Amino acid sequence: MAIRLGTHAFHAVLSRKSHGYSQVLRSLEFELGLARTRTMRRRFGKIVKEAQGLFSILSF
Repeated sequence: MAIRLGTHAFHAVLSRKSHGYSQVLRSLEFELGLARTRTMRRRFGKIVKEAQGLFSILSF
């Protein structure tokens, strides 16, 4: 679960500055799309949704 949240956090932050991180973003998107990640998202969906809301209000 922590890995999924961390992966999503990195993706959220780096996608705001995507010009220099395209390769990293592709890797993160791949990881977020894996079946085990989707299973965790379904299982812990509410927690992930709340965490995503927190990421969106942070200013980087």
